Amino acid sequence: MNAQLDEKIINPLGLIELDHCWQLVLCDALENIADQLPTTIDPRLYALTSEVLKKVISHHNMLEEEALFPVIIKHLDAESNLRNAVAQLKIEHETDGEHALEIAHELDRIAAGGLMANPEMIGYMLRGFFESLRRHINWENQTILPLAHELLSQNDLNSISNWIIHHPETFRCSRLLKELGRHIGHRDCPYQVPYIPKSEHSGDLKDTPSNDNI
Repeated sequence: MNAQLDEKIINPLGLIELDHCWQLVLCDALENIADQLPTTIDPRLYALTSEVLKKVISHHNMLEEEALFPVIIKHLDAESNLRNAVAQLKIEHETDGEHALEIAHELDRIAAGGLMANPEMIGYMLRGFFESLRRHINWENQTILPLAHELLSQNDLNSISNWIIHHPETFRCSRLLKELGRHIGHRDCPYQVPYIPKSEHSGDLKDTPSNDNI
């Protein structure tokens, strides 16, 4: 990646919002898997979904906890209930991260030809995860991100952009989410993305560095 890349060229909130959109597509993929158990196994779908669960969930959570949440919290009053809400989101991140790895391990095992001893249990595990993740993303979309658009200064946005620049795997994770989406038939994200003009819904954000710079 170009070390001289100016952090101001990245739309950091837009990138987070678009990743949320594609994470909802991940939830759709998990729901498809759960609905088709135990009769239909798509090894490519399982492999892509597992890779997203192992790489994307933890990295996106790290982006929010290390870059987004701190710049929001500094604008909140000490007694603000939103401080407790952010603390709860961090707890959910930890729980979701653990469950994501458990599901990824199970998908890898089944895709490799392992026996599916209890399809109902696996379906229950999948549904519990994607339903929780959907609620989590929707709450952040409805509360945290609008608050970020309202409160954050340009310096705050530059700080998030700088974090992204120094963690280029952020862009690789975004591409991986989109690859999973395309596998299940979505060239563009089918969900409405807050605050991003319709022209930017498909493909990469126009202000995001190209693959050649990563």
